[in-house]
Amino acid sequence: MFPETSVSHDDEGMPYFPPGYTIRATGDIKEISLETLKEKAAVNEMFMLGVKDIEKYPAMTTFCLYSAWGEVFDFDFEMEHRSHKLLRTGFCFGGKQIPVRGVRIKEECTACGECQEGCSFKAIYQDDDQFMIDHTKCDVCGDCYTICPYDAIEIVIDEPTR
Repeated sequence: MFPETSVSHDDEGMPYFPPGYTIRATGDIKEISLETLKEKAAVNEMFMLGVKDIEKYPAMTTFCLYSAWGEVFDFDFEMEHRSHKLLRTGFCFGGKQIPVRGVRIKEECTACGECQEGCSFKAIYQDDDQFMIDHTKCDVCGDCYTICPYDAIEIVIDEPTR
């Protein structure tokens, strides 16, 4: 997490995260040997950090994430600098694809607005007579799913495709 890795608490005991960023990545890795790191350090001194770490901590393993998908979370949970809590940006490389996951409003939606009122992330908006979820702002907390009186929101969990 950036800029702070520790959490403080407000007067009510609730956690406070100052606005910042965090990254999640899921993918395939391969181990990088000390010999390979030394070869790479001869060309790019940045790899020397890995060499020094392994020499100091022999049980350490260095690896390369070569195929992955993930998300960058730009969070402002207290909405100090904008009108919503989160901006999610996906990325992928090495043949991975970003999976479809989260929540989705189904055709059964009656446009009652309960989901929008209950969304503390401000991710639900109305487009004509239909409510939509802006997945770049949604944290998939499930509040809309539990609030909807018409069972018109579904949870979507698809495995990533390769």
